Amino acid sequence: MPTQLEELVSFLHSPQPAVRQIALDNLVGFSTGASQSIFKYDNCRAIQDLKELAKEKSKILMQQSVTILANLSGDPELRRLIANDAAFVKYLASKICDLNNTCADIMCILLSNLAKEDTITQIFDAEREIFDEQAENDNKVFGSTKLMDCLMDCFVKGCDRKLNKYANFDYLSYFFADIARFKRGREYFIQTQEYDGVTPISKLLVFTEKYDSKTRREGVASTIKN
Repeated sequence: MPTQLEELVSFLHSPQPAVRQIALDNLVGFSTGASQSIFKYDNCRAIQDLKELAKEKSKILMQQSVTILANLSGDPELRRLIANDAAFVKYLASKICDLNNTCADIMCILLSNLAKEDTITQIFDAEREIFDEQAENDNKVFGSTKLMDCLMDCFVKGCDRKLNKYANFDYLSYFFADIARFKRGREYFIQTQEYDGVTPISKLLVFTEKYDSKTRREGVASTIKN
């Protein structure tokens, strides 16, 4: 018989929006520590439910579901389930590049956690998805349709909330550090990119010193080291 918490997890795919919201409200606090195991109930059905909820237009639903996924991605089994979904990873990275997204920073944390899996290199083949709510001038920020290039643009141009008032993109530095562990990642950082004629690693050097964000400095330093 399922426990009360396991039953609560099953409410994440309730057809009633109010029930899903109540479930999320109560489950955020159980997404860390030993209680994480409840999300493995029913063959980890909750992971698929949370990925669907992360695509909701409701800012609260999106924030809570992504927060839970970010917390759960510390578990290797659950992280693989998230990272192996190429469509979701593309959505996540594209949504980070939505300059109206109020959840961009927690999404950066989730993406950086997923970069521990080999499948993350699929991002080099992905094109940025455009969302209806994106501002018309977004394309003036991004000189490339490739997702990896767009994430780099967010990180470099978006520090101090210059692109998105809700996000500083600092945690993308940890994503870059982990993806630089892979051959394809290292090749990306040291090759001049066609869309702007610049080597990505050279864009990061300015953030190694004289910058207030410890997260950004440490992540960039690790990227360079890798």
